[in-house]
Amino acid sequence: MSMQPPMDGAIVPGGPPAAVPGTIGSRFVARLIDGLIVIAVAAPLFFLGIILVNVSDILGILFLLAAFIVYLVMAFWVMLWALGETGQTPGKRSQGLMLVDRSTGQPVGGGKAIVRWILESVFSTACYIGYLWAFFDKDNQTLYDKVLDSHVVQVPAGGITPIFPGGKPF
Repeated sequence: MSMQPPMDGAIVPGGPPAAVPGTIGSRFVARLIDGLIVIAVAAPLFFLGIILVNVSDILGILFLLAAFIVYLVMAFWVMLWALGETGQTPGKRSQGLMLVDRSTGQPVGGGKAIVRWILESVFSTACYIGYLWAFFDKDNQTLYDKVLDSHVVQVPAGGITPIFPGGKPF
């Protein structure tokens, strides 16, 4: 299988020979969509738990605990698993963005996605320097993308349908 030589540091499978960096605005909208999806799934359980605390402390606490677990599972799926396996979260997919490894042009994989999330948390805690870095970078890379040699590039948009590699959710 022949691969295209890297241009601009990334190869996008089936995409144009030169990878076009994702814009800061589209990355923001993608993050907003991902956050709303996670919250929309867990919020009803949180509200039900708050209401049930008035009826029964144990039942309310169980619903709040269930809501927290659902929130963690959804956040893990949206932010780590889907991003590592496919290079796209539902938000990135709707905005026509994909996270790729600059050296291979392929999705970064689960391990790098977890490290990226940890670095994003650390760099963003310090006055949002991780995000602000993208405003001054010619490729719109954030600081954590620079560290991991990953890159968010533009690809054809695909809607926000669930992303399951091979048709299997896990």
